[in-house]
Order: sequence, then structure tokens, then C-alpha cells
Amino acid sequence: MQGPHKNAELKSFSSPSSTPRAVYTSSVNQLKRLVLVYRVRFPSASYTFLWHTALLYVANAMLGAHHVGRDPDARAWLRLCLSGYKKLFGSFRVVENIVLGLLSMALRDGIISLPEARDVLTQLRSRATAARKRPANSSAKATFMVDLNLSMVDPLAAKVDRVAKIFDQLSLPEGGV
Repeated sequence: MQGPHKNAELKSFSSPSSTPRAVYTSSVNQLKRLVLVYRVRFPSASYTFLWHTALLYVANAMLGAHHVGRDPDARAWLRLCLSGYKKLFGSFRVVENIVLGLLSMALRDGIISLPEARDVLTQLRSRATAARKRPANSSAKATFMVDLNLSMVDPLAAKVDRVAKIFDQLSLPEGGV
């Protein structure tokens, strides 16, 4: 949560600590719990895309929380979201671009290392090849936003396909190809 009003008191709530930041933090914590419960209790999670929205919001919140040092477990939650996306990838090709986008953001913010990002991508692509007998690099197009913070200032740059393309640039060794 960013912006000048993050600590303003919300008059419609009775608690004096009802601020936009408190509501945001509570909402993220609820989403984190739902992601964990859904991931653990429902093996069918790999067949429905409905919970992707929770994964996307939690991953974005964790990228922001890690960046400002507010959540020491942010990296672990981000890994859980990436694991959830790996589960979905067997059924939904668009997941590759979402993961590429999230990895790009995590690399950009220094949350994960390049070898770790490549390992996540290798695992995802090997799962795809085994699950669907299709080429590992045949992803689907998507037009929704993956970088939710960037979407507030540059919606086009925040789209999943654009952010996913950044991964290749970030993963090149220094000095070029």
C-alpha cells in the first residue's frame, strides 16, 4: 500500500486503528491464508484458474513487502505463489507468462537470484513438457496486468506479456549475449 492517505483514519470503522494500510494488511493476510488453505487442502487446485487472482495479489504484495522490509516471510510467500502457478501450468498455458512476469519483478527488486529464477522456469517448463507433450516455450498471450503497482502509473507496461519479456533482458549475462 502506497500513497499519502495510507495512514488516514477510516471514519466508517469503529476501531481507531482503521487506516487504509491496516485494511490492506488485513486483506493481504486473509488472501495469504486462503492461498495456503487452498494449496494444501484441494488437490484439484491445478484444474481451476479461479484462485489465480489470489496468487497474483499475494505475489505482488509480497514483492512490495519484501522491497520495503515489512514482511520477513515475503520471500517464502512469493515462492508459495510461484509453486501454485507451477501447479496451474499443467492446465493453463498463460501461466508461463505470469511466472515470467513475476520472476522479472523479483529479479528487478533483488528478491531472488538469477540462478533461482532460471531454476523456477526450468521446473515450470519441464512440467509443461511432461504434462502436455507440447514444446516448453509455447506460451499463451495474455492482456491482463501482472505488476499491480506499475499498473497505476503505466497500465500498458504492467501487462503480463510486456513484463514477461523483461525476463529475457534481465537474465542475459552482463556484457550481452
